[in-house]
Amino acid sequence: VLNKNVDPTQYGIVTGKRARHELGTFLSVVIDNLHILKQFSFSTNSILFSNYLENFGSIEITSTNNLQFNLTRWLSFNYTMVLNYDEHNNNQFANGLVSNSGSNNLNNTGSKFQISNVAYLGININLNLFKNK
Repeated sequence: VLNKNVDPTQYGIVTGKRARHELGTFLSVVIDNLHILKQFSFSTNSILFSNYLENFGSIEITSTNNLQFNLTRWLSFNYTMVLNYDEHNNNQFANGLVSNSGSNNLNNTGSKFQISNVAYLGININLNLFKNK
């Protein structure tokens, strides 16, 4: 963590340190433009990691999945989901915000799945600047 104003312990780094080093094994799975139907394709890029030095067997997951559906020649629909699981992401929240008790005790969320979703419509334009002869 290069920014001195950010508490590195929120990212699983030991107090007093600015970086975290890990040694382990990872598996990468990539599927690029798997055409399920003529106008429907799926892509994924998934990485699974297990640290040898600490808690071996616990698996961290990062996965980006994309579905693309060509509605017409000019219009397409895309859906992207990013899934992340890391037991070192231990964010804090104020207990009083959840229980409305007014206390300012900080609790840790523990390891959780983080999911991000994006859906959008795209307009496809072929400028065809270079003609093949």
